Amino acid sequence: MPKTFGACLVLLLMCMSVHQAAAQSKLDRIFQSNMINAQVPYLESIAGPAMHVNPGPSGGQTREYLVNGCDVLADVSNKSGTAAVQSYALTLSSKCNFNLKNFGFSELSTRGLTISKVPFYQSLLFNSSCISMCGNAADPDVDFIQESSHATNWLAVVYTIVLAEMPAIRASESLNDLMVAHEGNDYVLNTKFNCDRKYGPVAANLFAHVPVNKVTVGAMIDDTGRKCQ
Repeated sequence: MPKTFGACLVLLLMCMSVHQAAAQSKLDRIFQSNMINAQVPYLESIAGPAMHVNPGPSGGQTREYLVNGCDVLADVSNKSGTAAVQSYALTLSSKCNFNLKNFGFSELSTRGLTISKVPFYQSLLFNSSCISMCGNAADPDVDFIQESSHATNWLAVVYTIVLAEMPAIRASESLNDLMVAHEGNDYVLNTKFNCDRKYGPVAANLFAHVPVNKVTVGAMIDDTGRKCQ
């Protein structure tokens, strides 16, 4: 290998390492417990300005950020007239990850995360807005929810799997077939599985080794995320 080529390769690898470190340091600063209830200007001193701001219920907002190539969502509440962030979500990739220990949970990196790696994963709540006949408007998804408690300072975690790749689609089809066989089509089409916990452990087993696409952490997410009709 020519010396000039080798030097260029080393320089390139160093630049890549610096870029990845910068991305990770910003994500680490955002994805930690003391950023819950942070005011928007403070968040944006780290993340930069929001790419998109979408209105939410009760005067809240969902603010979208691109942090060193990583997609970050912040749900903002305006209950007391002050815009404060209640939850953060990260779309996972090889370079976009964080560790849930930053929020006071057990050590759990989101890198290569599957539901089976979550402690006591069979006790997670399961819900979805649609797992059958969803149309083509957007890829449907399923959520596995780790409920909030005093032990986690009333923070909860939502593990989202998008039904786009074959492992996720096969798991969804198997769950659909099982629920239809036992409960009938209306139970699935009307998403009645969101109103009870009957199929949570079954869903967790079927999706156990399917990659998680997004992780959301925030205050009392489990109370607001249920899709029961």
